[in-house]
Amino acid sequence: MRRAVPWIAGALVLGALLRLWNLGPQILGDDELHAVRAALTHPVSRILVTYQKSDNTIPLSAAFRLVLDAGAKLTEWTVRLPSVLAGLLLLLLAPWWVARRLGARTAVVFAFLLAVSPGLVFYSRIARSYAPIVLLAFGALACFEAWWRRPAAWRWGAAYVGLAALAVWFHLGAAPFVVAPFLFATGDAALRRDRRGFLALVALGAATILSFLIILVPAWDSLSVLIQEKKGALHLSWSLAKSLVLLGAGSSRLWVAILVGAAAAVGLAKLFRTDRRLALLSVTAVLGHLAGLLYLAPLGHESPLISFRYVLIALPWVLLWVAAAFHREGKGPALAAALMVAGLIWAGPFLDPLLARSSFAHHNDHMALMWPRPVLRPEQVPRFYADLATESAPGAVLEYPWVAVWQLNRAFYLYQEIHGREVVVAPARALLADDRLAFRNMVPGTPEGFLASRARWLVVHRNLAQEEGRIPPDMVIDPRHRNLLRVFGHRMTGRLRKNWGEPDYLDRRIAAWDLDRVRATHSQAAR
Repeated sequence: MRRAVPWIAGALVLGALLRLWNLGPQILGDDELHAVRAALTHPVSRILVTYQKSDNTIPLSAAFRLVLDAGAKLTEWTVRLPSVLAGLLLLLLAPWWVARRLGARTAVVFAFLLAVSPGLVFYSRIARSYAPIVLLAFGALACFEAWWRRPAAWRWGAAYVGLAALAVWFHLGAAPFVVAPFLFATGDAALRRDRRGFLALVALGAATILSFLIILVPAWDSLSVLIQEKKGALHLSWSLAKSLVLLGAGSSRLWVAILVGAAAAVGLAKLFRTDRRLALLSVTAVLGHLAGLLYLAPLGHESPLISFRYVLIALPWVLLWVAAAFHREGKGPALAAALMVAGLIWAGPFLDPLLARSSFAHHNDHMALMWPRPVLRPEQVPRFYADLATESAPGAVLEYPWVAVWQLNRAFYLYQEIHGREVVVAPARALLADDRLAFRNMVPGTPEGFLASRARWLVVHRNLAQEEGRIPPDMVIDPRHRNLLRVFGHRMTGRLRKNWGEPDYLDRRIAAWDLDRVRATHSQAAR
């Protein structure tokens, strides 16, 4: 074990680097803001008993509201902290458990797989509930396994109950995974005719149900409505299955996904020979979770990105099977770990320099590894952005109007790939301009907010819907958002021309002001 410690520590450092790289400049967008909106608009007493269709995550929303009630402001780091901590703790605790359970050699390869898995890396950076439930569910299953080996050790059973309940509280979609171990244990007890073990299992099941009721019953009115709204018809396709396999493997290359799948199959077969009960438990949890999702058919599951969020909870166990395939008695883990890490980094998204510098690394277009990103033709790019790329003066670009829906905001990240500067956004809607927010990368969409930002340049898009509509593939923008983008851009352009004078750059699509010049002018006028 001592010889493996430096390797596991190296995996932790690598994983932390990937999870923290360029995280500070990232724009919060889309689902990341559900919990923020809930915290801004509802007291803790209501948050704790209300499920919303937007999946705001009750414990995260309540925690953010408590921060606000304490007089502090929400920052991007505050909002992302639960996910980042969960991702780092998984890197630390999961390999430690595997080392104790399966040996140091398997643990080393497993640690590196966790470190470089694009799915685990991305969701450890994104301010959502998925990284926390991956950690909680892994811990729940590990505790269940320890308890089932020694049912008299009720501390492990109690830990399982607590972790399983927390996982379900963070996201209802965790329920199939954390209850699936009971299927394995029931079958195992029946095969061994273990009456005492079966009775202990019943007791643990009762405690688990009670823990679920404690967190679900107070919110039952909204939960029952949510279940009806979220339950949909099952839509399966080979395209969806292929996309999920690619996302799980973390590569757009099908042959890479096939190799990872083959390694998982080989590793699972080896695990069956060396630790049959752990192999059966992990298979039951993974397949039970998939069966539960098929039955629930949650709204939007036909989208690969949405379905992948639901199955992410099982990914560490599939990676454990892959790690088991590289175990060789009497041989060190160095070569296997090095080859696996190098291969996955090469085949995955992390060597893409555009992603490494982007302020929109969590955009759906970056997350969807199986689909090509849009590419702009030269005539689609305002000349201002090309000129900005050669401008020597430093400073970020402030884009307005911002609507926090990824599919409505492709232009901003594509323009950033041309000018190469950090991006700050200003929302069109007033809620995200709340003075209880102290976001560094999102500022109030007002002249005062623009001038108080860290940006050097302000770009107001006069009709952003038209720009977005010309980006391939064609996307239908609903009339409400189309009107919002057109009206807000037009009004702000007129307002700033009246208050600040003519822009430094103007064409039919954008108006841009040098904020340093405007600040200096206002400063002189104030004197």
